[in-house]
Amino acid sequence: MEPPSIATYCKLFEQWWQTYPRKAGKRKAYQAWVAAGRRIRAARKCDAEEAAGHMLERATAFSATPKGQDPKFCPHPATWLNQDRFDDDPKCWQDAGDALPATAGPAEGNDEILPEE
Repeated sequence: MEPPSIATYCKLFEQWWQTYPRKAGKRKAYQAWVAAGRRIRAARKCDAEEAAGHMLERATAFSATPKGQDPKFCPHPATWLNQDRFDDDPKCWQDAGDALPATAGPAEGNDEILPEE
């Protein structure tokens, strides 16, 4: 499915986009927002509007925190949505100094491999 052009993003996504503090990768964010909405609806047995409201409420709360305001620690919108960070404990958003930057990869020297099934 081809992502929509900017003119066809739905109003609820546009509200979320305006609220989320980092503006990067809008098309990917839209795809992640749609998928996150589906996961929320399935988990909470709610409708699309309620799921969108949950994401908007949590993005609003996140954007007011140190991690939400520091570009070094604020993840790209699609990452935040794909990792269901809207369901994180808001306490973990408070101190940007105690976390790895949003772009950090796996810890160096970690050679662990997932066991084969």
